[in-house]
Amino acid sequence: MPEALPDLSEARAARRLVLRLARLPRLGPDDTPPPEFTQAGLAANLGITQGAVAKIVARLTAAGALEESSRRVQGNYRRFKVYTLTGMGESLAHELQTKIDARGPGEDSTVRESPARPPPAPP
Repeated sequence: MPEALPDLSEARAARRLVLRLARLPRLGPDDTPPPEFTQAGLAANLGITQGAVAKIVARLTAAGALEESSRRVQGNYRRFKVYTLTGMGESLAHELQTKIDARGPGEDSTVRESPARPPPAPP
């Protein structure tokens, strides 16, 4: 049975998540990341639920765009799952940013799924 089509709001959030991770500093193997690299940090930054972030990072990790590791995070002793972009994820972020930049100033900063719909006809 074919997989259901992805929710467009989830696809939009996935692009925003990739772009957000691309804007964060690169982590070395011994670096202690800030909380922004965790599911909770990404959820707070993007204004979506942690459950939505969990679904998105699972799909992006399975697709090879993200790498998951367990690390201590700044301000916490316990370990958290931390997400970073892979080479493929970096390429995806660059492609998305190029599309955003090509639209020029004054346009929304998120990549659109389709052209804007015309306004509904008055009753």
